Amino acid sequence: MGAQKYIFLLFLTLPFYRCTKSGEGISIFAGSITKIFLDEINLRYEGENRTKLSVQYGGSGVMLSQFIYGEGDIYISACDGFMRKALEMKMIEPSSVFRLTSLHPAIVVRKGERGIKDFNSLISREFGIANPEEVCIGKLTEEIFKQFGKEEFIKKAKIYSHSVLSLTNALLIGSVDGIIGWEELRSLPAA
Repeated sequence: MGAQKYIFLLFLTLPFYRCTKSGEGISIFAGSITKIFLDEINLRYEGENRTKLSVQYGGSGVMLSQFIYGEGDIYISACDGFMRKALEMKMIEPSSVFRLTSLHPAIVVRKGERGIKDFNSLISREFGIANPEEVCIGKLTEEIFKQFGKEEFIKKAKIYSHSVLSLTNALLIGSVDGIIGWEELRSLPAA
């Protein structure tokens, strides 16, 4: 996707040992892409600490809204933009934020799809994007379209999703030929 490399980081706002006010477990609001690796971490944590983790996944912006108005203990964002917003709103302690992993944007297609090799071939087909107001990869996608001078093609997206996993599901069931998502999605079956 061009010479410029984009890297966005996941941030974890609170250590995993903080419990809810009720003491019954830990409530987590997480960007949906984190499900790929967070489920395994959660199972291990629950087994080792005998503490129940309740995780809700969705677009990082949607999850931030739920974190703000809910009883959440931990907020995990797939990008720095929503994390900055949480910090600006004083919803989290700056000292509790740390990098968990890196994500890399990519054109993602179904296995066997040979017609999409680059950005221009993607936008000539039926493609999907994530909502820039709610999903980290959506905001980055908007920036990529602008970088390529193709902003008008944003309106031509067949799918405009509220989470990267629902966008990926649209790809896997054949609703679109390709998406701009995270490279880490390529590990999913049939992607």
